[in-house]
Amino acid sequence: MEELPEDYYVNQFAFTNTLYRDIYPAINPGNTNLSQKGKVVVITGASQGIGQKGFATSFAKAGAKALYLTGRSLASLQETKRLVIGLNPSVTVVTKAVDVQDGLQIKELFDQIKLDYGKADVLINNAGCNRGGPLATTPISGIWGDFEVMVKGTMMMTQHFLNLLGGESVGYIINITSAGGVFFTPGPDSYGMCKLLELQMQRYLAASSPNVIATALHPGAILTNITAPEFVRMSKDTFELAGGTALWLATEEARFMNGRYMSVNWSVDELAQRQREIIENDLLTMELKGVTASRSQSSLGSN
Repeated sequence: MEELPEDYYVNQFAFTNTLYRDIYPAINPGNTNLSQKGKVVVITGASQGIGQKGFATSFAKAGAKALYLTGRSLASLQETKRLVIGLNPSVTVVTKAVDVQDGLQIKELFDQIKLDYGKADVLINNAGCNRGGPLATTPISGIWGDFEVMVKGTMMMTQHFLNLLGGESVGYIINITSAGGVFFTPGPDSYGMCKLLELQMQRYLAASSPNVIATALHPGAILTNITAPEFVRMSKDTFELAGGTALWLATEEARFMNGRYMSVNWSVDELAQRQREIIENDLLTMELKGVTASRSQSSLGSN
């Protein structure tokens, strides 16, 4: 790891020619095309890190009607609330201590949302942890703890969101996954497996819920409290980059990304320009495509 340049992974897994490590005009919350006016947004893991400084602040700046901010520390959530209100005094901010492993606490959250607004429009499944490690040596309790938060917790939050949304209203679900769920990195084994599952969830949601735009977002290399020591020097992406990209995914313009994965480093302008290519070739999804199938597709494409 030490011999790799700081931007190695940004370039190694690039899908677009233009790459970013900080905010740019197309994802700036001040861009009217990204307006979240009238939307009710639920963000897990909002007490610190990307949830606090990236997603909560960006959706507030973009004019969301209400933010439901959850995390395990109510005191830290209050700090997020103060930060958000300072950016947009008109947004309604509800903070609630929720452990996403606790189904009852999740139910109480969505019961309150139903009472207040009837439904939510955007769900950002951001809660995460990295308590596991190598499968051969890590206690099962640590490995399974990752699955409880990032798999079971994400599923429970998603189901409650969908139940309130119904089958008519348009909703957006953004799972915060990781490039670690796409490429093989020995060490944080359970973390990588959980992030792969969060990515694949969105394909199933896209297929079963036509009124929902479900995407998986790699938030970049941002320095947070769960950044592995070997990745600290590579963590140069900004919170604003992650927040702005999430805003774009919560708009109609990004509908073609339904069921797909992207990194915050990729240019959304270029993705939009390539949307026909992405859809027709079923790109940015996790799927094993055999050689025979590839040849068959090439043959069909040449007729």
